[in-house]
Amino acid sequence: MAEYQLEETDFMTVKEYWSRYLWPERKSAIEEVSWVDRNGEINSEMQKAKSYFWCIKDITTNNILGVISGTDAGALGFRSRGIWVHESYRHLGLGKQLIEAVIKKASLLGHKSIWTMPRNTALRFYEKVGFKEKKMIEGFEFGPHHIAEYEIKD
Repeated sequence: MAEYQLEETDFMTVKEYWSRYLWPERKSAIEEVSWVDRNGEINSEMQKAKSYFWCIKDITTNNILGVISGTDAGALGFRSRGIWVHESYRHLGLGKQLIEAVIKKASLLGHKSIWTMPRNTALRFYEKVGFKEKKMIEGFEFGPHHIAEYEIKD
């Protein structure tokens, strides 16, 4: 049985997987911090945010099987962004481990909630781990997105 390890990583490592698997047709640049705020609006205050990155690896092969980022935007909140898990390894709890890393970091930094902006294809996953959809928004690459929030429990 395979064993997996969650670890912090850097933007360039995560960007490689985002570019190749999550957003392969993306026209806009993939930046370390997204300028989109929790209302779905471009907000230049987001540029001051600090992002953190995680990956989950197969211990035997050292292959990266999933990635995610979390962004601390201070008063603008904490955002989960860019979750991806290799198709062959979905439904094994790897996505949950990735999102738990984001939740833990947000909590350690004093945030009481996390928000995300998943596409239709990822909304169900976020809802399964406790996020609540707030609204649907349009006008972004890859079709409609949803603003969803997670309340951190003490």
